[in-house]
Amino acid sequence: EFNYIEGNSSPFVVWLEVKISGESLTTAQPAVHPRKQSARHLACLLWLKDYLQNALVKPEQRIEPLLPEAELESASPSANKGTAPLSKAIQTALVKPLSDGQNFVGVLMEVCQTLRWENPEYEIHSSDDWFICECELYVLGQRVEGSGVATKKKLAKSLAAKDVLEQLREQGPQQWGEWLPGTAESPGLGGNLEASASLVGGAVENAIGALQELCQQQQIAMPRYEFEAIEEGFRCTVHALGLSSIAEGSSKKEAKVGAAKELLGAIG
Repeated sequence: EFNYIEGNSSPFVVWLEVKISGESLTTAQPAVHPRKQSARHLACLLWLKDYLQNALVKPEQRIEPLLPEAELESASPSANKGTAPLSKAIQTALVKPLSDGQNFVGVLMEVCQTLRWENPEYEIHSSDDWFICECELYVLGQRVEGSGVATKKKLAKSLAAKDVLEQLREQGPQQWGEWLPGTAESPGLGGNLEASASLVGGAVENAIGALQELCQQQQIAMPRYEFEAIEEGFRCTVHALGLSSIAEGSSKKEAKVGAAKELLGAIG
């Protein structure tokens, strides 16, 4: 049994909600598209992706997207009137206090999508009755790592995401100018979230970020990376834009960057 949670005006914001064993599950993020049918199609793809990544949430944990006309709040109490305000999503994740029960995995994903960062990666290991989750995020070339330990995989992943969020919150006040050009340094940005995201996207020079931004612009599924351990290190296969590319490297990161470069080269 399934149904769509959607609006009635363009751009259409759609979540797919599916009932499994009596429990309704959906994606934290919605699909957004000018056409309703395309938005529904994307919502189905998002649901399948989150299902495979064990990232589905309850309907009440959905994250409402920030519409262009939404009123934005200032970055901090000390921000002057000439600086651009932060979006509601960034306020919730990086300024306001985190609280137990939040969907930290979804919140971290929202931050990455808003700022056009590479999606975080999770690795889960088990030891006796415990699960250990490692979360790795690259913020404009800088590596941020978090970890979580729990008796359930989902909780361990949530704690790892929370750990990364806490580190981002500590760095935030000193990094607004780099993360959101114009927020803390250049006046007159006007508080437009789309403009802020575009500026950050333009600063991304690595192949992984460029490929992700291209997929976002086309409003299609994000790149999917697969890794294989080989004698020399790792082999990475990336699937995006209907194409696939393979590269090898001494580390996962090196192989991933190489695969992204290969795919970008293939599309010119």
